[in-house]
Amino acid sequence: MDLKDKKYFYFTQNSLNTFKNCPFKFKKKYIDNIKWEDESNYNLEEHAAFGTDFHKIAERYFMGIPVFEDSFKENIGLYNAFCNLREYFPINKKFKYYPEYTIRYSDGNVRIEANIDLIIEKDDKLEIWDWKTNAKTDSKKYADSLQTEIYMYVLKKCSKSIFGKEYSDIKMVYFSPERKEEIASITYSDEKYKKDEKSITNLIKKVYNFKWEKFDRKSYLKHCKFCEFRLFCESMNIEDTHYEFGDLDWDSIEEFY
Repeated sequence: MDLKDKKYFYFTQNSLNTFKNCPFKFKKKYIDNIKWEDESNYNLEEHAAFGTDFHKIAERYFMGIPVFEDSFKENIGLYNAFCNLREYFPINKKFKYYPEYTIRYSDGNVRIEANIDLIIEKDDKLEIWDWKTNAKTDSKKYADSLQTEIYMYVLKKCSKSIFGKEYSDIKMVYFSPERKEEIASITYSDEKYKKDEKSITNLIKKVYNFKWEKFDRKSYLKHCKFCEFRLFCESMNIEDTHYEFGDLDWDSIEEFY
């Protein structure tokens, strides 16, 4: 089925990144709707549990729901990350907090969804905060990422319908809860907004018009390492699919939450 006909399908940063990294994987996941568990020697879900748990705790904190610290105090890493969050973000009653906030925008064929960890409304400005657990410090990488592009574009595009007024002052910050530091901070501009609109629209058009029968696997081999569909791929030998957990680059694989 043509994705244009799937009116319920919204492109996310993960799906668009998947297409850029490997159209074959994109087709398997989002067109053929194949769900495949990776049974390699490391358990990615287990190691992603820290990030998932932290997101849930952060959501409760910013919603004003009691966080029962005794339930996870024995998990030193998680407990320290929460303490860092609480110290760095004391709740200010003058601000409005929107944790785990989903924004959907559609103008027909261009349908985009952004799942944002936290939006803070501060008078005449909006801030997007994204929690990066197990993250490396590479500010330029995050500033130039598709995630930054999509999140800031969609928030600016939809700010009036969500908050009742348009915002010109928008900032996005990537935050490491383990280190209690900002990894990258990006401010938005009208010039960047127009550039992102063109870039996102063109990328989605590329997905719609991609010739799947002409897919060349050899151009995407570097992304096979962490792909759950690598055994389906004719370019990947079975003996090449075993990797030690220490080889993982957390920023190169899709988020689990």
